[in-house]
Order: sequence, then structure tokens, then C-alpha cells
Amino acid sequence: IEIKVGPETNFGAHQLLGIRYVLAYDGTDLPGYAPLQRIERASKTIFEGQVPAGPAFLSPENFCVSNDEEALNAIHAADYSTLVKGAILVSSDPEALPFCRKNLVAGHTSEMLPARIRVQRGNDAVSIEVQSETGGMLTLADTYYPGWKGYVDGGEVPILRTYTTFRGV
Repeated sequence: IEIKVGPETNFGAHQLLGIRYVLAYDGTDLPGYAPLQRIERASKTIFEGQVPAGPAFLSPENFCVSNDEEALNAIHAADYSTLVKGAILVSSDPEALPFCRKNLVAGHTSEMLPARIRVQRGNDAVSIEVQSETGGMLTLADTYYPGWKGYVDGGEVPILRTYTTFRGV
């Protein structure tokens, strides 16, 4: 992936993707990434992400917006910890609407507690085991596509589109 760094670049969003390493020109400032190794002959440095979300993460809150443009603006404006704390849903998605209504009525802020998440991938299935003292929106950081089915404790649940492009339950 080529990343053009400028005042508009949001590396918190890159960390949601689980991008652990970034190669950039010397002198580049990458918030959330630390220099790992300099490649002198190319005048570049390899940076390592300090807080990668991994393939899946649990958010204690939902943040609902009206459409994809608002979602992308919210993603772009937020830092990594804010993005992970509140899963971004688009309320115009029929599956997301009940979760948005619930969140808007409750209006609470939840403390983010650590969760143990294990992801196993097969040819046509993804199995995720979560151990957490609190609930929340589990986001799998790969591309949402209709047709997937989700199950929590044996019961079918809708797969939601989180952060405009990921899958969430």
C-alpha cells in the first residue's frame, strides 16, 4: 500500500486495518508508529505500529451516522483509541438501525476493558472466540460482503457493516 503522508492522513484508521509495518521516507512523522529500521541506501525507514487492532477487536460502544460519507468523515477525524472504543455504524443500513436506536437511547459511555480474541480462518468460515467481561460490538477487520451468517452462542445474529467496510456482530 502506498500512503501519501500529509495533514489529511489518519494513521489511526490504518491501525484498524491491522497494518503493522509501514515503509516511509526518512523524516516522516507517523503517529502511532515507531521507527524500527532505517534503510540508508533508499533514504527510507520501516515503522512498526504500536497498537495494531489485529484481525478482530471489541468496541464497548456504537457510534451511528446517517450515511457512508458521514462515517468516512468520522473515521478520518478520529484517533485510534476513539475508533476502537466506538464501532461506527451507518443507520441507513437496515440491519444496523436497531443497534443505533439502542445506542442513541442509552447514551452511555462504557469503559474499555481488555478482551481475549482468537480468530481462526477456514476456506469458507471464520471462527472467533471472545473472552470479555463486557459486551460490545465485535469487528472483524476484513471486507464486509452480503451473504455471511453470524452466530453468537449458537444463535444466528445479523452481520453488520462497521466502519463502512468491515464485518461486525
